[in-house]
Amino acid sequence: MPSTFFGLTIGYSGLLNYQAALNTTGHNISNVKTKGYTRQEVTQTAARALRTHMKYGMAGAGVETVSIEQIRNVYYDIKYWNNRSDLGQYSMKSVYMKQIENYFKDNDDKDRQVLGFNSIFNKNFFETAMESLEDNPGDVSVRNSFVGTAGSLTEYFNEMASNLERLQKDVNEEIRDKVDEINSISTQIATLNQQINMVEVRGTMANDLRDKRNLLIDQLSAIVSVEVTEIPVYNTNDPDNPTGMNRYIVSIDGGHTLVDGYERKELYCVSREVGNKVNQSDAEGLYDIYWKHTGMKFEPTGNASSGELKGLFEMRDGNNDEYFHGTITECTKDTVTVEDENGNPVQKDVVTEMKVQVDNEYLTDLNKSKLNATGSIMINGISYKYSGWTYEAKEVIDPGTNQPVIDPDTLKPKMEYTYTFQLESDELQEVPTIELMNRVNQKAQIGKPVDYQGVPYYMAQMNEWVRNFARAFNDVEGKGEDMYGEKLAKYDDDGNLLDFRSFFVAKDPTDSEHEYNFMNGHSTKVSTKDDSYYQMTAATFSVNTEIVKDPRKMSTTATDGDTHLDANDIVQELEQIRTNKDMMVFRGCSSSEFLQVILGDVALNSSSAYSFEENYENIDAAISTQRMSVSGVDEDEEGINLVKFQHAYDLSAKMIQIMTEVYDRLILQTGV
Repeated sequence: MPSTFFGLTIGYSGLLNYQAALNTTGHNISNVKTKGYTRQEVTQTAARALRTHMKYGMAGAGVETVSIEQIRNVYYDIKYWNNRSDLGQYSMKSVYMKQIENYFKDNDDKDRQVLGFNSIFNKNFFETAMESLEDNPGDVSVRNSFVGTAGSLTEYFNEMASNLERLQKDVNEEIRDKVDEINSISTQIATLNQQINMVEVRGTMANDLRDKRNLLIDQLSAIVSVEVTEIPVYNTNDPDNPTGMNRYIVSIDGGHTLVDGYERKELYCVSREVGNKVNQSDAEGLYDIYWKHTGMKFEPTGNASSGELKGLFEMRDGNNDEYFHGTITECTKDTVTVEDENGNPVQKDVVTEMKVQVDNEYLTDLNKSKLNATGSIMINGISYKYSGWTYEAKEVIDPGTNQPVIDPDTLKPKMEYTYTFQLESDELQEVPTIELMNRVNQKAQIGKPVDYQGVPYYMAQMNEWVRNFARAFNDVEGKGEDMYGEKLAKYDDDGNLLDFRSFFVAKDPTDSEHEYNFMNGHSTKVSTKDDSYYQMTAATFSVNTEIVKDPRKMSTTATDGDTHLDANDIVQELEQIRTNKDMMVFRGCSSSEFLQVILGDVALNSSSAYSFEENYENIDAAISTQRMSVSGVDEDEEGINLVKFQHAYDLSAKMIQIMTEVYDRLILQTGV
């Protein structure tokens, strides 16, 4: 049966329980504005009853405080983390797409100081400068003005390329910052895992430490997609008895383990070597991300990926799924002399060239090419460096008839397009020749598809336009003579182009004094070392310095320039480039519609990014409200709890007071 003083014990248990409840309520109230804080609640249960061996059965023993637990719903956490990743991805796109939109915006806005494409190309170049040249082709001052306006056009594209390159570099630096942030968060989570287990192995809950860890997961989920798993650790000698510790695992990007218990995995950035660019117009030294423990590349661009890091990668590397890929059709080997382990010269067979056949239009049309002159080509998961390549387009010949094969869809000769890569011998000395020779019929690729229109996409669009425009303009100019009576285009007896003083040229970025004049511009076989339109990009687009110094050397007529100074037939034909799609077409439009085409892409992507960002912000607010309704601190509710627990505490104290009076009467006054 219970002790005589059992009533005091019951009252005392109530005092302890409601003291804990009051303290917990005070803790909640003091953290009502603390970011990441989770409301806590005292879990209580009736104390184990005592057997009395009386007819009324068992006697209640008061109350026990089981634990102080967080009120948290894991379902809302998962929803919140998933949405945060999507919000982070589109917030990055929205920020940078607004900048690109601002770059391409025309000068219809009076506050905009820099002239846009329509003003420079349509109004200044064609409507003003070219019309003046048509009226006064023999006037040197008019020619000077025209050449100057042409220079403004090339400077527009130079500046646009510079802006996009600078934007790509900014995104690249932010990628490095995000990697540093991931490493910092993973370090803190691993440390907190250890601290939490040290507390909870003693049977208590480390609620405030768990709040810190959950807040870190909130931050991490904005950068990359996150999955969290918490597994109880059991005693190996007693599998049914949990130790109180847990194994806390954080995975990112669809399954890559970042933190496992007390261990963390580290990411690091490696700057690409100079010249080893994926796209021709990429900035030098872009970062690739690797796992430090395996050396494997980490690329957060897959379907399972999300977060700010993915948004940054898509902005920096987005190529609209247009990347170099094809089938290896031939490998050429050569014998080179290398040194063996003892330093003695030995001969070794190496593969020096590799031919890759391509089919996609953006690869078969060299004007659309984004392929850099040097870089690395991936074959079956192995990367090989190349020092250059040669593009070739030729008709497919039927060996039986020795005649071109006709494509039944186009009724034109079927074409075969190949790129022959010159592989670096130093790179191949460690690779068995037979291994490369066996690569025939396997797939090769440079870079990877990134299904977004990022900086590389807009760079490629500008490059395509300037190449097509320069070719169309130079083709017309090449028909004529300058004011000195000299033909601009010179041919040999067989009709092959020997020399051409092009009006629009490309500056060699490695040599400010040298210009490419596109002697092989119409060849079906072009090397990276050739003087071809491939060398021209928006960044290198320029007016021939020879014509800038002496505008008399430009052509305005196909007749004798010395005796027909007022002839303007070449100028009239040049004017047609603006609207005549037979002379120049850009994505189905005329040359003058370049800005509308590009702005259509930019506006669509910018609007899409903004809309998605806004939608995910609204979802974030809704989930946060649901989440806070469960785990947040409500001031009114906690105020009610204060009164409720105070009243319960007072009642327990009252019981002790009453029991004291009972015992006083029993002990001091009974039987006297």
